[in-house]
Amino acid sequence: MQAFKSSLKNISPHLVFKRSILPSQMAFVNYCFSDYRPKTRFQSNRTQQNINIKQSKEDYETRRELIEIYNRRKQSGDYNLDQSLLDKLKKLLGETKSIYIANEILAIVGQAKEQDIDVNKDILAKLENQINQFETLSPKNQIMIFNNLQKLNFRNDKELVNAKNTLSAMIANVIRNNIEKLHRIDLILFFSTIVKTNVYDLDLIQKMVQSIFNQLETLNHQDLSNFVYHCGRIIETSDKTGRLEEANYVREKVNENQSLLSTKLAELLFASTNHQQITHTIWAVDRLRLKSDIVLNNCERAFFRVKSSLSNQNFAIIVNSFTHMDHCPANVFDEIKKEILKRKDNLTIDEFSSILRAVILSKEANYMDILDKFDKKFVSSIETVSIPVLTTFLLAYTTANMNNKTVDLIYDRIQKSLSEIDPNSLGFIVWSLAVLERYDRLELWQQALQQLSNIELNKMSGVLLRELCQGYLSLILYFRKDPGQEAKVKELTTKYEQMRSILKETILIQRYLNYNPAEAIKEFDFHQITNSLGIKTIPEFVLEAYNIDYALINVNKEVIKDLKEKVSKNMIKFDKPGQKNEKIEPFEEIKKDKENNIYVEIDGEYHYIPNTDILKGGSILKSNQLRALGYKLVIIKFHECYELSKLESIEKRALALLDLIEKNLDK
Repeated sequence: MQAFKSSLKNISPHLVFKRSILPSQMAFVNYCFSDYRPKTRFQSNRTQQNINIKQSKEDYETRRELIEIYNRRKQSGDYNLDQSLLDKLKKLLGETKSIYIANEILAIVGQAKEQDIDVNKDILAKLENQINQFETLSPKNQIMIFNNLQKLNFRNDKELVNAKNTLSAMIANVIRNNIEKLHRIDLILFFSTIVKTNVYDLDLIQKMVQSIFNQLETLNHQDLSNFVYHCGRIIETSDKTGRLEEANYVREKVNENQSLLSTKLAELLFASTNHQQITHTIWAVDRLRLKSDIVLNNCERAFFRVKSSLSNQNFAIIVNSFTHMDHCPANVFDEIKKEILKRKDNLTIDEFSSILRAVILSKEANYMDILDKFDKKFVSSIETVSIPVLTTFLLAYTTANMNNKTVDLIYDRIQKSLSEIDPNSLGFIVWSLAVLERYDRLELWQQALQQLSNIELNKMSGVLLRELCQGYLSLILYFRKDPGQEAKVKELTTKYEQMRSILKETILIQRYLNYNPAEAIKEFDFHQITNSLGIKTIPEFVLEAYNIDYALINVNKEVIKDLKEKVSKNMIKFDKPGQKNEKIEPFEEIKKDKENNIYVEIDGEYHYIPNTDILKGGSILKSNQLRALGYKLVIIKFHECYELSKLESIEKRALALLDLIEKNLDK
């Protein structure tokens, strides 16, 4: 019988006996599995063998008492540290030489929201003095101490925080030598803790991630969700932490194991009803860029299954994830919109703002009607909401090119809080003033620019540079109308040119890294047509503070008319589809010629508020500024592209394209 019991070591009773059984049979099952049933914290982790046989009986009893205190506090939910308990813990810390007792005190103190910094300091000192004992501990106990240590709160005492981080790194170094010996549960726990606390390096991440991927098929849903969530966190925080090598390694391993990982995640999403698990998994799918159909479809199913019972926070995280991964088709967004409207009275402005920002940035979601439902609620709290909430609502109105009373109230509040606003938000505010042509707010405009003038240009992000360049261009064009403002225009132009030169390099690098020649050919064979017409065409051309789809070199209205006539008389031989064309050379440097170059911008569907004919504010600003500067800009709308693509011959498409260009030039 003992041999039979031993064979059941890794089997759970509920996996063997799926149907209900008689009480008499259950007694036999209980006996068979008695050695392997889930145990209490003391039984499972604190057996006499684990505690260390060499400890005195007194230490053993003390430790058992501390564990009972821990369990009682956990069951009652009362984690306050009263004075009598604090005195007892301090006394024990002073007397004990056992690292196990220090760990039990650490666990009790870590439970408390309000911690005593002196006790925390004593615990840290005790662990530092006993660091030589760590190598004698089992890997499980090492991880337990490491995990408990992270719960100590030293508030803003940098010296103690640094001491805690140093000790954490020392313990992590001890554990790294035992990675392969860790049980998967301990491995996942350690992995999640080091990612949360940022106590890791490339070698440790490589060992842990590889070890977990080796056991991927054995991970249960909770472990799998924890693993992918913290992999996502490594990638998410890599820019802030500077740990790009670790993030790249995680991406590499995810790509290597994508098929199995996608299958496991699909199974999790299909079966799980745990809200946190589903939320973390969908968030991780986005961050890890797992875009297989099986995963995305199960993300949808899981969301539809639990959407009504999700907390507002988890609901916002999932909406952000769907929109960030560009997976917000009509059926998903309809459900999101219904859920937002159901929660209208319960959503705080902060929670709605988080969802609104995600929906605005989505390429497929029309947010105008839900914005209208929350306008009154936002206005009533406009004096107390945070700056990020203000800028989110301003982004919504600016993107839709809406000037209304709410926008005025936002600008009023921003002007009062200007000194509290970060540089990136200031840049956006300048851009919104430009889009909405708010020259009645010149004081706000100039104050924001003055505040930003203290930042070195080469330390600004590409987005901030672009927004400032477009803001400066608007001011230059505005002050040019007044002959008495020549000095002002000259000053603004100097600053604009300095920014634009840095911005151009940034745009070129980004475009070069992301450029795909196959994608540069538009739906109606734009480049093939212009090649056949003998027009030198440069895609992805940088013009002022903008990137333009195509620059047509040495072409003017007369040339277009002449080409139309030649095409209509069949005097031009067109390349056949698939035939090699002149090599596309993006980013080529040419002289900006306002008279003899034509610049073509194709306003695709994403230039419009989805399912409307409302052009987004940024697209309006681009065309207005470039035309005001004297450039010959041709705008081809997405429905015009669609009509061109339906024409059966390239000759007809060429004639229709030339006709569109000519009509645009006549405007």
